[in-house]
Amino acid sequence: MTMRLYHLLLVLPLLAGCDKDEPTPDSILGTWKLREVYVDPGDGSGTFQPTDYARTITFFPDSTYTTDQTICNIGNHPADGGGSGVYSPGRQLIFPTTCRINAEYPYDIAGRQLTVTYFCIEGCAERYTKVRD
Repeated sequence: MTMRLYHLLLVLPLLAGCDKDEPTPDSILGTWKLREVYVDPGDGSGTFQPTDYARTITFFPDSTYTTDQTICNIGNHPADGGGSGVYSPGRQLIFPTTCRINAEYPYDIAGRQLTVTYFCIEGCAERYTKVRD
């Protein structure tokens, strides 16, 4: 009985640390859901606002990704269908391969938040929250 209790005391802290409900922070791998959009009117006064459209991006270990809507530019594009591409973790760039334009978008990760910056004259970006590893 004492040996079982000893093993249980050793295993319980390990099991407590295995909470799969909390996605791994600071890792691009996994699925991200769009939460906010930044669009500046041209005077630097823009702020991130809750989005009125939905999008998810899933990043894979082989440096590829898929989306349920294309990310060719900022905005809602359900008619375009899903998209895909590659990303460079070393350079922190996303390269869509299903767009008509040859684009690359910088991204930044802070904890469970991913920000993708688009090329707009006034400045624009989308902010995602990690929902699954």
